[in-house]
Amino acid sequence: MTDGACALVLASSGFLRRNPQCKALARLAGVAWNTDSYRIDSNRLHALSAARAAWSDALGRAGLRNANDFDVIELEAPTGWHEAAFVRAFGIERADTVSPSGGAFAQNPIFCNGLVNAAEAVLQVAGQAGPVQLLRVRRAAAHGCHGLAQQGHVVAVFETPGVAA
Repeated sequence: MTDGACALVLASSGFLRRNPQCKALARLAGVAWNTDSYRIDSNRLHALSAARAAWSDALGRAGLRNANDFDVIELEAPTGWHEAAFVRAFGIERADTVSPSGGAFAQNPIFCNGLVNAAEAVLQVAGQAGPVQLLRVRRAAAHGCHGLAQQGHVVAVFETPGVAA
């Protein structure tokens, strides 16, 4: 069992201009989601179509090409199988970018892992991730799933304010 709290506050660039005392920790450069069939069969589980579509759409919205454009990728992966599947589906080649927070291996707050991953990604680009902080993180992705068989996927791309795609 896990107990805790997590929140992200989203603010527009207009709000930040009108409130200079507020400093953005990160910029949301792109976000996308996709939901697959609720039918559980080997084709759906193997293809990870919704995960791939959400990943591709989020990268496109952020003006990015592939996983190599990230310094950190926080995956919702409660098991090693999940991590291996998402690493392959998203074309991640650098193991050092994957879930420096420990992800769901460190804890598993079911149905809010994606929000926790988003907070971890923001902390990384803000340089405030504490003992798991990686050096020179400018861009991070956060992945989350929903549904009893992970048929829904959300991917958010965060970057250091001022970083252009």
